[in-house]
Amino acid sequence: MKNYKYSDDYHFPIDEMGDKTSLEERIKNAKIKNKSTENAFRRVLKFLYLADFAESISRNTVKTHLHRLTKTEQIMANKLSYRASNSKMKYRYGINSVLAVKKAKYKCKVCGEKDVRCLEIDHVGGRDKASEKAKKNPYKVKDFQILCTNHHRIKTVVEGQEN
Repeated sequence: MKNYKYSDDYHFPIDEMGDKTSLEERIKNAKIKNKSTENAFRRVLKFLYLADFAESISRNTVKTHLHRLTKTEQIMANKLSYRASNSKMKYRYGINSVLAVKKAKYKCKVCGEKDVRCLEIDHVGGRDKASEKAKKNPYKVKDFQILCTNHHRIKTVVEGQEN
């Protein structure tokens, strides 16, 4: 059995949030020769690090650049691009769920847990399973919060007991 250890390696580097200079330095250090590939990598980094970057990126773009990302960035890029770009999920979540994650600085609202392996996007008032209704009335940033797996489960159980 593999031994899983708690590690700061899976904490998102929030000190780099919003720092366009360090993102450009990182792009330069990646030494990407093709301009369109460089621009795609720039979009992935902006998607993860810039709070005001409110554009979805495709799952294929993320997959293309996974090898350039840290383990933590890979986890969040996969998780967030699925929520914002997948045709079935984008009406339920959309880019506003991504903006909520960045606004929360990648940590649980209740306990402050930062390990991205256990962070989940929660619908504050529950979710509407009817995607047609969600298309007409999309979720806003305030409709989401970030919880660790434990607090998300506790919230779900408590809400289930109240109904």
